[in-house]
Amino acid sequence: MANIIPDDSIRAYAETIGMLNLDTEVVNGVAAEVEFRTREILFEATKMMRHSKRERLLPSDIDAALRIRCYDPIHGHAGASARPRFSRTATDVDLFFLADAPVDLEVAAAAEVPPVPRNMTLTAHWLAVEGVQPAIPQNPLHKLEASPATAPGLAEDAHGASGVSVRPLVRHVISEELQQYFERVTAAIDGAASTGDADLIARVSDALRVDAGLQPIVPYLVRHANEGIRADLSAAPSLRVRLRALASLLMNQDLDPEPYLHQVMPLVLTCIVARQLGSADDEHWAVRDDAVNMLQLIMDRHGEAYPTLRPRTAKTLLSAWLDANRPFCADYGAVCALSVLSKASIRDVIVPSVLAYNEAKLAKGLKDKDADAQKVKVALQRIVESLNEPGTVPEEVKKVLA
Repeated sequence: MANIIPDDSIRAYAETIGMLNLDTEVVNGVAAEVEFRTREILFEATKMMRHSKRERLLPSDIDAALRIRCYDPIHGHAGASARPRFSRTATDVDLFFLADAPVDLEVAAAAEVPPVPRNMTLTAHWLAVEGVQPAIPQNPLHKLEASPATAPGLAEDAHGASGVSVRPLVRHVISEELQQYFERVTAAIDGAASTGDADLIARVSDALRVDAGLQPIVPYLVRHANEGIRADLSAAPSLRVRLRALASLLMNQDLDPEPYLHQVMPLVLTCIVARQLGSADDEHWAVRDDAVNMLQLIMDRHGEAYPTLRPRTAKTLLSAWLDANRPFCADYGAVCALSVLSKASIRDVIVPSVLAYNEAKLAKGLKDKDADAQKVKVALQRIVESLNEPGTVPEEVKKVLA
């Protein structure tokens, strides 16, 4: 049986590598082996074509077949649109070669040398911060649909006013299980805040304190607490429920609420030094105590990471305490909050300010037998006595608080 591969082709291939005068048996054996390997590759390539639902064999099918059979791939092949032009030799009409285009050395020497490629480096960058993609070269750009009259990066707001900066948002994907968890937890918090169900809020607080894997919904839980506390400032029992849930979230050791402290701190300070929380009953004192305990929790966990957190908080609380227009209940919250910041706050902030506070406000309230003023005095006595540093408290301060 004659081989498909001609013997002359085998001899021509052998001559290109310096093998001359091959025996006929060797040529026939090599031709049979080449034919077998070619049929094998074509068979595998045909299977690739059929699996791809095509009726035309492509060079990629040949490459895939070569990879399956562990052969070296063919480099430099192309489709029918870029067929190479072969030239016939002058001595042998059956021998062809691939003619290369002539290169002008003067043109090649005068051509501009391409720049040297940079070394491979690894850099870190923010993909998104608080759901907003920073406008840096490493991040892909998202084209915003805007009218031709609108400048780039600006769009019209809902009222038609131009000049509103629009930042491209990154979609936050949350699993269906976490979405259901968020909906049930927020519904339970709202229900407990409206009904005062102690058992319900206890179970919700326990879940928020120990459940792991809640980091993707932490910003949404903080936002829910923010909206709920601002809406319930006139209802002290509801505030206690929401503060308890938020405190449980902050106590969860598996979560990192640090990126959202800038949203939590205003809520806590509002509940501490607000002029009025709820009605005129005594429930607002418990709200301020709960907020003070939450402030202490934040300082214990994140005070060392942010060196300016304690001084800035102390400055805000001192300003609220010495404000003559604020009621005594706000002074009580400010004093208690200052005491939990650190011992230095008691020694360097509270003790030096007692005399000025007494002259401006406290003495008059005690003279009028104001119950709130008496509560502030008791709190100051307890705080100063907890200092336990001999010689730190002046005698004048002790007489005022006696």
